Amino acid sequence: MKTRLKNLFIAALLAAPVIFFACSGNKTAGERDNSDSTDYRSIIRKLSFEDPDKAFALIDSLEDVKKHPTYISNYYRCMVHNNMGKNYRSIIHYGNLAMSDPRFKKENPEFFMHVLYSVSFAYYDQSHYSNSLKLVRELMDVATKNNNEEMQINSLELNAHNLMAIGEYDKGIQNCKESADRAIKYFNETPTYRSFDKSIVACANYLIYLKHLEMYSEVEKYIQKVLHILKKGKNIKFPSDEYYDKIVWNAYTIFMELYYYTGNKKEAEKYRILSEATHTAKLPENRMLYLNYNLEQKNFKQAWSDIEYLKKYFVEKRDTISSDYCSYVLTSQLLYFDAIKDYKMAFKSANDIIICKDSIYNRKDMENAAELAKIYETQEKEKQIAEQKAELTKHKNILIAVVVLLVIGVTFIVIVLRFNRRVNRRNKTIVATINQMMQKDDQLTRLQLSDDNSKADNIDPEEIRLKQSIEMLKDDKPIDEIVTECGYRDANDYGKKFYDHFGIHVEDYRKWSKNMNKQEKTGIEEAKLMKQSFIRNMSHEIRTPLNQIYGFVQLLTSPSIKLSDEEKQKFTGIIDEQTSHMTQMLNTFLEISQYESSNEPLPVETVNIDEVLTMASDSFLAIKDGVELSVKNNSGLQTLECNNKGLLRILHCIIDNAAKFTDKGYVSVECASNADGNIVFSVTDTGKGIPEGDEERIFEQFYKVDEFIPGTGLGLSLARVIADRMGASIAVDRSYKAQGSRFNIVLKS
Repeated sequence: MKTRLKNLFIAALLAAPVIFFACSGNKTAGERDNSDSTDYRSIIRKLSFEDPDKAFALIDSLEDVKKHPTYISNYYRCMVHNNMGKNYRSIIHYGNLAMSDPRFKKENPEFFMHVLYSVSFAYYDQSHYSNSLKLVRELMDVATKNNNEEMQINSLELNAHNLMAIGEYDKGIQNCKESADRAIKYFNETPTYRSFDKSIVACANYLIYLKHLEMYSEVEKYIQKVLHILKKGKNIKFPSDEYYDKIVWNAYTIFMELYYYTGNKKEAEKYRILSEATHTAKLPENRMLYLNYNLEQKNFKQAWSDIEYLKKYFVEKRDTISSDYCSYVLTSQLLYFDAIKDYKMAFKSANDIIICKDSIYNRKDMENAAELAKIYETQEKEKQIAEQKAELTKHKNILIAVVVLLVIGVTFIVIVLRFNRRVNRRNKTIVATINQMMQKDDQLTRLQLSDDNSKADNIDPEEIRLKQSIEMLKDDKPIDEIVTECGYRDANDYGKKFYDHFGIHVEDYRKWSKNMNKQEKTGIEEAKLMKQSFIRNMSHEIRTPLNQIYGFVQLLTSPSIKLSDEEKQKFTGIIDEQTSHMTQMLNTFLEISQYESSNEPLPVETVNIDEVLTMASDSFLAIKDGVELSVKNNSGLQTLECNNKGLLRILHCIIDNAAKFTDKGYVSVECASNADGNIVFSVTDTGKGIPEGDEERIFEQFYKVDEFIPGTGLGLSLARVIADRMGASIAVDRSYKAQGSRFNIVLKS
C-alpha cells in the first residue's frame, strides 16, 4: 500500500510540471517576433483540454496553408497529446519529428526544450530509461546555453527520477536535492507563481524520495523550507484562487504521510486537519490519499465514506473502466475489506480488479491501434507532402530551365536580328553608294571619251565588265547569262571579283537594289498622294472663305443694291472673320512647314513650370461663359529642361482645341510626374469628347471631328510636329472614362 501511494503521488507531482512547462511560460523569441504564433498556441493549448480533435484539425489547417514551419506543427501535436494524458507513443513520435528538424533548436530553443522535456518524461514513464537519460542530458545542455534556470531544475529533477528507477540511489538523491535547492534559490530571487510551483514540486519530490529511502535526517529541514515558501507565496498573484489551495493541500498531505511514517502521530494529525480544511481536499479524486491514514487509525466509517464518494464520482463521469477507477476505487475497496477482515468481499474486489484490468488492456489495445493508425495517417500525409514538394521542385526546375532557354533563345534572336539589321543597313548603304558611283563614273567616262579618245586606253576593262554586270543585275538577268556576256570564267569567279571590288555579294546587291527601287517608287507615290491630298484640302479650306469674301464684297460694292448701315456692318464683320480665318490657317500651315523642315531637336533651356502654366492660361482669359480654366503644378518641381516656346505652343493648341468643344464645365491643365519619372502635362475638358477610333485621326492635317465647329483643323497637327522636335509625345488618354477628353503631353526626363 505504501509503495502504491508513493508511486501514485510521484506520478501526480511529475505530471504537473510536464503539463505546466509544455503549455505555459513567457513568450519566446519566436513569439515576440510573431504575435500570430502566440495566439494560435494559446488557442491550441485551450482546445487540447476542451476538444483535442478540434485542436488537431486547427494544426492541420495551419500546416496546409504553411502558416508556420512543419516542426512547429509537430510541436503543437506533441503538446496536445501531452495535455490529453498518457499518450506517450504519440508524444514520442511527434516530439522526435519536431526535433529532427535542425531549424527547431536554432530558431526556437524555448519550444525545443519543452519538447525535449515532454519526450524524455514519456520515455521515463514507459521505462525507457536510457532514452530518457540521453534526452535529459541534451536538455541540460540547451537550458544552460540559453540560461534557462527553470529547465535546468527540471532536467536535474527528471535525471534524478531516471537514476532512482535504475537503482542509482546515491546519484539520484543527490540530483534531487540539487534540484530542490536550486528551485528554492530561484524562487527567493524571482518570486513568481511559476518559481513558487517549481520550488514546491522539487521539494515535494525530494521529501518523497527521502521517505522512500528512509533518510529522515533532512525531512524536518525541508518541511520547514516548504512552509517558508508557502508563507511567502501568499503575496503572489496566481492564475486562479484554486491554484494556491491545491499547492497547499499537496504539501500538507505529504507532511501528513511523512510524520505518520516517522511515528510523529501528533504532527501527522495536525497536517491531516490542515489539509482537509482546504477546498482541494473535498474533490472526490483526492479523497483516496486519506484512505491509508484512516485505515491505519481504524477510522473505517470515514474510509468507506470516501470510497463510496469516489465510486459515485467515477460512475457519474462514466469512467468505470480506467486505471484511475481501478486504483482509486477497486483497490481501495480491496484494502478496506482486507482491513476489516471481510475476505469474501476482498476476494470479490480482487476479481473486479482483474476484470477491470482486462477491460483496460483491451481498450488500451484499441487506443494503441487508433493511435498507431493516426501516426501512420500523419506519416502518409507527410510522405505525400514531401512527394508534392519534390514534384513542385521538379516542375520549378523544369520551368527555370525553360525560362533560361527562352531567355537564351530570345537573346540569340535579338542578336541575330540586330546583326541582320546592321548587315542590311550596310548592304543598303553599299548599294546606294555603288549606284551613285556608277552614275558619276559614267558621266566622267563619257566626258573623257568626248574630250580625248586616246584616254580610253586608261580605262580598266575589268571595271567596265563589272559596271555592265551591275546593269544586268538591275534588269534581273540570270547569273549564268551575266557570266557569259561579261566574259567571266564561271559564277564563282564573277562573285569573287564583284565582292572584292564592291564589298557586297552579288545576290545581296540584286536584292537590295530591288528593295530600294520599290521604296523609291513607293516614296514617289506617297509624295504624289500627299501632294494631291494637300492641294485638295487647301483648295477646299481656302475656297470657302474666298467665296464668302467675294460674295459680300460684291454686295457691298454693287450700286444697284441698297444696304442699311446695320447690314453693311454685319457683312464687313463676316469679311473680316473669314480673312482672319484664312490668314490664321496659312500662318499655322507655314509654322508646321517650318517645324517639319528639319529633324534637329529644338534647343533646350531651363523653363519655370509655374510661369509656363500662367502664360498658357493668360492667353485664354475670355474662354467661354460657364467654362472655367484652371492650372495646377502637382509635379513637386519648379523647373524642367525643354524648349520654352515649343511647350507654350503645344499647350496653346491643346487648350484652344478643348475650349472649342466645351460649352460648360471646365478645362483643367495639370503638371505632374509619372511612374517613369517623366513630366506629364495633361489637359482635361468636360466637352463632347472624342469618338472611339478617332484618337489618332484628330492629329491629321485638316481633320475635324465636327465640321460645324470653327477652326482650321491644323492645331493638333502642329502640336504633334512640335512635340516630335522636342523628343516628347502627345496622345489622347484612352484610360480617361469621364465626360469629355484628356490629352497627355509627356516630356522625357
